[in-house]
Amino acid sequence: MIKIRFLVLHEGCWTEDLNTDGMTLAMSFFPHKNYLRSLVFYRKKPKLTQEKGLIRVLTIRRGRGGYTVDFLNKYEGSMAGFFNDMGALILRNKLYKGLEEWELLIYKWALNEMKSKTASVAKILNFSIEEFIPPLTLTNIEKELIKLLLVHGYFENPRKTRLDALSKNLGMSKSTLIYHLRNALRKISVTYLQWF
Repeated sequence: MIKIRFLVLHEGCWTEDLNTDGMTLAMSFFPHKNYLRSLVFYRKKPKLTQEKGLIRVLTIRRGRGGYTVDFLNKYEGSMAGFFNDMGALILRNKLYKGLEEWELLIYKWALNEMKSKTASVAKILNFSIEEFIPPLTLTNIEKELIKLLLVHGYFENPRKTRLDALSKNLGMSKSTLIYHLRNALRKISVTYLQWF
């Protein structure tokens, strides 16, 4: 499989009129009922009107750093519905300045068809291909260590615990604890930068 990225202008879509940037957190597809459900995070409160394919806003919740919006929009005519019908796996979707950025997983043999059919429903402004590299996963000890450090306030400012005290409680040397911590933080950082 390969990872492809499209930046498109989808004319006539509700995303054209967005007043803020957004990132899709989750989607559920209901093609037989002609709608899809999206959960999107926005930095500023979006002005969403029930037109151009948007069916209904279910909730808008203010939270850390922005707003999470749960809404329904038409399946037919949406980029998400189009990519789903094409058999792509949607990895990420960002919305900004009236544009839609899509990251998809597809088979290499489907690339030409995907690109030509996408050009028939939206204006492609940018396109790229890269090898799909799955995210790094933490080992059990790395996961448990991160959980323990969170619980004991290691990442707070000021810190509520020290590594030498935790290493004694865990029965491991401080250098071994630091080794696992650095590996975990490296994996988390690489994965965050790759996927978000």
